[in-house]
Amino acid sequence: MIYARLLLTILFLIPLALHAQLRLPALFSDNMVFQRNAQAPIWGWAYPGVDVSIRASWNQEEVKVKASNSGTWMATLSTPDAGGPYTVTITSGSEITLNNVMVGEVWICSGQSNMEWSMTASADGRDD
Repeated sequence: MIYARLLLTILFLIPLALHAQLRLPALFSDNMVFQRNAQAPIWGWAYPGVDVSIRASWNQEEVKVKASNSGTWMATLSTPDAGGPYTVTITSGSEITLNNVMVGEVWICSGQSNMEWSMTASADGRDD
């Protein structure tokens, strides 16, 4: 009976330990794009109260923040002109590296029939 209680206690504690490890939301991943010439926010989770450092390869400056009591953290990165590929490394005991990070603009276009209009069908389309 004692072994069963011990096993159950361990099984309940393992997810708590895994939940607090350094991690990022799915929004931050390899092949992502940061807005150019901006103060770009980056956030995630870590063990409560630990220091988290973020280093972007475009300037090699280290940004340090401390995880809150709930384990959340947030930092701001100053981004350069458009370019890349870069890396962003987040460290807090363990390390996460985002590879092939670009800095620039992302445009999302939507529509229906107006979106299928090709440049060659436009007046002076070849000149544009």
